[in-house]
Amino acid sequence: MKKSFITTVLLLLLVLVSSGLSAQAEKNQTKSQRKLEKERLKHEQATKDSMQQLVYTQLLTSKYYMIGINHVMADAYQASAGRRGVENTTLSSMTNFIYVIRDSVILQVASPAYVGSNGVGGFTMKGIIQDYRFKPPKSSDKPTYISFKVKSHYGVETLMVNITIFSEGRAEVSFGSSGYNLQGNLLDPDDAKFVIGSDLREHKR
Repeated sequence: MKKSFITTVLLLLLVLVSSGLSAQAEKNQTKSQRKLEKERLKHEQATKDSMQQLVYTQLLTSKYYMIGINHVMADAYQASAGRRGVENTTLSSMTNFIYVIRDSVILQVASPAYVGSNGVGGFTMKGIIQDYRFKPPKSSDKPTYISFKVKSHYGVETLMVNITIFSEGRAEVSFGSSGYNLQGNLLDPDDAKFVIGSDLREHKR
């Protein structure tokens, strides 16, 4: 009886140990699988980012691209001057953009809250690019810097444009010393949805 009891206890202990080892092995396997899955996803994302970066580089070097603007922020000076209405405003990239076409450019800013001269609630300027400067990134995680002057087709005015493009395609834009920081994304014009308003000065030539 005593021997049978000991045997039963030993068998129970063996089952418990086996179950524990099996559970630990399953846990280790699950942990290993999660690690492999994480590495796979990381590799896929790196490949995707690399391909996207190549697309961005091709757009910029060909001087055929668009910056779709979806946000505008005023600097501290503009905000303190009472212009808090545009301190942090969301815009539509369909009507707010910089469209670079080789040596020509279309600048457009618009808002449904305002009545503008271009027919889409804002201002459209079509011009020629001068002093185009392109500074590529020093490494894949560094931004690209672009600056140029825009000379209007229909007047003598010029406007300085500064663009910073980050590796993920996010962009920041400033016009001269306006004090406004425009934010958006680098786009392929062939895939973007946008509406170009009228530069009314072209009808006055």
